[in-house]
Amino acid sequence: MLQTILSRSSVSITEFRRKPVECMKAGKGEPVAILSNNEPVFYCIPAKEYGELLQELEDAKNKLKLVDN
Repeated sequence: MLQTILSRSSVSITEFRRKPVECMKAGKGEPVAILSNNEPVFYCIPAKEYGELLQELEDAKNKLKLVDN
């Protein structure tokens, strides 16, 4: 099955288990796709980017509330 990888960097789950911090450093602040059998099983994103995503989600929720009122 063909799957799109939604990041510029990827690493095998075996390598990620061995050296998770180094794998994230290699991603240079961007999400890293973790692959098992050449398919993405999860994405690991830096804490800063995760915080930004949560803030964007909160902003979107607040905008929806304003539209509903």
